[in-house]
Amino acid sequence: MMNIPIAGVDKKVQMKSGTLETKSGTYSVFEAKVAKDDILADQNRDLLVQEKQVVSSVVGVKGAYIRVGSLNNVNTNGNWSKEYDSAKDNQ
Repeated sequence: MMNIPIAGVDKKVQMKSGTLETKSGTYSVFEAKVAKDDILADQNRDLLVQEKQVVSSVVGVKGAYIRVGSLNNVNTNGNWSKEYDSAKDNQ
């Protein structure tokens, strides 16, 4: 599923992998990300600019990308709020 599944958006999820050396060893790492510009292409431009400027937020997605994984740290975390993690918690 590399293609972004949004009508009218002909873009792919950016995926990279590599290795990261730390004091405790060498680890395989990955990162997958999608630009907010691509996901929110049909939204009001002013709102998109505001969304991309989110640096730290309780419920916002930080930065210009929606991302999971990291090439710089050993983790599989995303940059979205935990509020979006589990549907069962919101019932």
